[in-house]
Amino acid sequence: MSSYSALPIFKPLVLAPDPNSWLQAENSGDTGGPSMVVPHGSYTLGEDENGNLRVGLSPVSAASSTPWDTFYFYNDVGFQTDVRLLSQEIGFNFPTAADFAACEAFEWEMEYAVNGDVWNCGWQVLPAADSNSVQVRIFNDTLQVWKALPTSVTVAAPFFGRMIRIVTEHTLTADHETHVAVWFDGKRFPVNVSQQVLRGRWPKGVNYLHTAFQFDCKQAGTPFTAIVASAGVTEK
Repeated sequence: MSSYSALPIFKPLVLAPDPNSWLQAENSGDTGGPSMVVPHGSYTLGEDENGNLRVGLSPVSAASSTPWDTFYFYNDVGFQTDVRLLSQEIGFNFPTAADFAACEAFEWEMEYAVNGDVWNCGWQVLPAADSNSVQVRIFNDTLQVWKALPTSVTVAAPFFGRMIRIVTEHTLTADHETHVAVWFDGKRFPVNVSQQVLRGRWPKGVNYLHTAFQFDCKQAGTPFTAIVASAGVTEK
């Protein structure tokens, strides 16, 4: 976190997890994961020359009436009690313009569950149709929809061939989760959007804290590669 000196000092929970520790949920992918009857594409995980996670995706193509393929990966970072202030650091890099153009959206989140109740901290970078700009959105877990930010967030081009580094800040209370701010390449953008805790999403006794990311693929199902860096969670 030393690159972002204006942030509070956080206690690290996990930084740059081993590529082999990333998991894909059985119901991952809008077109169906391994437990579904609808086909789902394949992927590879490895390391690039800098020790970052290299993700190779081969999505299936989808009909216009079928949800397009997605790849969701999560990493359990260990359950922590009485979490109140969290930050997530992540970076993404599409090596080429073709890789960037093949991706519908890049999403990342932290999710905290206590006794079946869930605090979700989800974000999305959505490229424009012409690939010349991106929109940043947050996930409303209660409504299960993506929402535009109340303030403008500018992510500098180019969106491929370089690592775009992100830090997000969140506060958690007994009843709400707040997207406090997001940093892109060292510049902070206040957000301050709250949502209610999702009560009873899981059975009683379910407790976890995880970090995750997802690539949404386009209808054509064109293969592409992306690099993910430092998908870490920190707690104050």
